[in-house]
Amino acid sequence: MLLEQPEIFNIVASNLNQIDLLNLSLVSYRFHTLSTPILFHSITVDSKYSRFDKEFKRTTYISKKKQILFFFKQDPSKLQLVHEFTVNHLPSEFIDFEKKLCDALPLFINLQVLKLDGLEVYRFNDLLNSITNPGLLQVLNVKLNRLSDFNILNSLNKDPNRSKFKLKSLNIGPISNSPSSSSMTLVDELTLSGYLGNLTDPELTQELRIVKGRRKVQLTDLVNGAAPIDDYLDWIPELVKMKSLTKLSLSDFNMDHLSLCSAYRGNVIADDDKVVDLSQLQFLELDNINEVNSRKEPIDTFLVNLINHNDGFPKLKKLKINVRQALADSIVLFLHHLRPNQLIELSLTMRYNPMKVATIQLELVTAMYIFMIRGQAESLQLLSFEILYEKNLGSSSILLTADEVKSLMSVKYPNLESLRFETKFSHLISMKDQFFGCFPKLQRLWVLNSDSVTRHWGLGNEHPGIFDDWLSIQHLPEQLISGEHRTTADKDGGDSDAIGENQYGKERDDKEINGSGHTNSSLSLKYIKVDKCLFEVKETTIATTSKTEVVPRDTIDEWFNEMTNVTF
Repeated sequence: MLLEQPEIFNIVASNLNQIDLLNLSLVSYRFHTLSTPILFHSITVDSKYSRFDKEFKRTTYISKKKQILFFFKQDPSKLQLVHEFTVNHLPSEFIDFEKKLCDALPLFINLQVLKLDGLEVYRFNDLLNSITNPGLLQVLNVKLNRLSDFNILNSLNKDPNRSKFKLKSLNIGPISNSPSSSSMTLVDELTLSGYLGNLTDPELTQELRIVKGRRKVQLTDLVNGAAPIDDYLDWIPELVKMKSLTKLSLSDFNMDHLSLCSAYRGNVIADDDKVVDLSQLQFLELDNINEVNSRKEPIDTFLVNLINHNDGFPKLKKLKINVRQALADSIVLFLHHLRPNQLIELSLTMRYNPMKVATIQLELVTAMYIFMIRGQAESLQLLSFEILYEKNLGSSSILLTADEVKSLMSVKYPNLESLRFETKFSHLISMKDQFFGCFPKLQRLWVLNSDSVTRHWGLGNEHPGIFDDWLSIQHLPEQLISGEHRTTADKDGGDSDAIGENQYGKERDDKEINGSGHTNSSLSLKYIKVDKCLFEVKETTIATTSKTEVVPRDTIDEWFNEMTNVTF
């Protein structure tokens, strides 16, 4: 019956890993016919892939150069089955991968998703021209080499019989200076406008992420205010056209007043119908943004104007803010405009600089942030909170005190599954009853900063190997979970959301918010990361005795990092 019903086979295959499917395809010709489309549907190049890590998603992984070349030489009928192609990590010796990929892409006639996060693309235009059906491609993630040829308008294939790109999701960058230019110019920015105009569709594009090349704030920026920054946002007219945008991510920008509020000041964009409307956003990321602001009032910063001009972002569910501000911190004012219990994912980086124009005490600013976080407690499923103390062009991490941790846990977070923050691990151990009562569904915990633990040295001879750092602090997570018990649903379940649609199986998108509380204090923790050392909490049963173990893990850090932070 399994062979006669392909639908049933597909259900069974969805619970098998790559090795099982390969072995099954060797059983008979019929099994080979059924399993081949599944194996070729999604291809991922990852030199760090380990078949023994359950966190890797259900896709066909290729890890070695020889295997990649063999794949590119497959029969065209098999390459036509590829719908998703992803590059996470390339083998270091494969220096001509980009050329091989450009040669093979014309055979991927049904390609819908192309993610090149693990490759610095130099021949970007050749790559675009190699795509046979641009209109079919829906998702494009590309990391550009800083020396890439940006002249897309002149070199893009203009064949009238060739369909146009109509991407639903575009992740591009870093858009940097051209090699012959010492500073950002309007010509460089018109190229970014060209990218958006040629790759996106005003009615179809829903997700956009732009990473700019790092550019230092010049003295002229501070003296002249917004004059040089206006040219820096010349791509705004293309953004104005996107009426279906629900996800927006901007990284490494220098901005004044973030002209997204009213597009350009002056005569560049003056009509009301050309003002950028971001009120429909469900995801907003402002990462490593430098605010160049000549105003004297914190209530007139771009963050406050941004939320005021977009009706308070009524549909926003996921928010990441990491902004370096010249004036007093206005992130709290931004969060104040959101509805209580509106967000399901929140990542905050608080940058405290005692040299700001309007500076208040660090403890008071921290208390304000914690107060705003508590206002989202009932709906949050993911929380990341960091504090950076900036002075003399440098920054250092600040740990939450025991009282601040207690203040954060003064309310219950019934749906929180992932927590990432900075404090001393001993604080959590000393108040672990309150900790587990406050976070009843917590699965992933990351306590940042090397100062959060006390290091013990001299274990190299007694415990040789790669896990010396892990073994020196393993007693800390063991103390945290000691005395806790797990429910039957947690036993042997692994990470229930480990298999998914993102790079390593991230499955948090569009999650329903469960309003019901968790009534018992059972231990739901599955992963604990202390500084840079990740542990998995496992339960083993021998006869009728159950034992909880803390096991070092060193191959899934990227997956864990994604699962504990707001990512595009």
